[in-house]
Amino acid sequence: SSCKTDHGVDPIEQELRGYKVLLARNTTQLNAPGGTRRAIHLVNADGSNLQDLSQHPEGGYPGVGNGFDSSPQFSADGNLIAFQTNRQGNQDLYVMHADGSNKTNITNSSELDLEFDWSPDGTKLVFTRLVQDKYVLYVVGANGSALSPLTGLMDDCRYPLWAPEAPEIYFFCLLDGPPLRDLYVMDADG
Repeated sequence: SSCKTDHGVDPIEQELRGYKVLLARNTTQLNAPGGTRRAIHLVNADGSNLQDLSQHPEGGYPGVGNGFDSSPQFSADGNLIAFQTNRQGNQDLYVMHADGSNKTNITNSSELDLEFDWSPDGTKLVFTRLVQDKYVLYVVGANGSALSPLTGLMDDCRYPLWAPEAPEIYFFCLLDGPPLRDLYVMDADG
């Protein structure tokens, strides 16, 4: 049973009105090898108005097959969405407008681009790139500009998170060797 206010409206339902949920989900795609793909969707918090933001082409991508978009994250202001995708044959980071338009490859690398996080002001992303079997942290502008490494090949660092109110990035590294990664913090400029 749900709790109702004096006006007959569930307070949780009322609080969720206007909110959107961003998610990646597997769907079936006809006429494409394998038949399934992963797409980014936006949906109202009550489950209504499911929108496919990925807009994968029917039949997949040339030389790639079905699209696999994952790990969507809103920028702090909610105007942009960053996500991982294999649209160009390997795992790159893309940014698009919150309505799914203007999808832009911001890393455009032959390397695998993995875990990422937005800067608090939404102008940059920090991410992990697999380079020569080592994980290196990079920062890049939300428009793909100013790509710069923050760590080196010897550091083997992953899982970066931008501090919400400080110019710092938290991450895990194997600086002292395997088997465990230790937690580190650095200034956002490296």
